[in-house]
Amino acid sequence: MEMARESNGGSRIGNLLVFASGIVVGLLVATKPGRDLRAQIGELFQQGRERSERLLRRGKEQVEDAKERMSGEGGKEPFYETGKYS
Repeated sequence: MEMARESNGGSRIGNLLVFASGIVVGLLVATKPGRDLRAQIGELFQQGRERSERLLRRGKEQVEDAKERMSGEGGKEPFYETGKYS
C-alpha cells in the first residue's frame, strides 16, 4: 500500500511539472510584449510557490498529527510492547 502512495505522489508531481511547462511554453509563444509576458510568468511562478508552501505546511501538520496519534494513548507504551498483540 505504501508503494502505491509513493508512485501516486510521484505521478502528481510529474503531471504538475508537465502542466507548468505547457503553460510556460504557451506563454512564450504568445503574442505579447516581453515585459508583460515576463510579468505574467513571474506571477504564475509566485502563485505556484505559494501553493507549494501551503501544501508543504499542510503536509507537515498532518505528519505531526499522525505522530501525536501514534505516540501512544496518553503516554502509555506502544501496543506491541504491552504483549497484547504478540
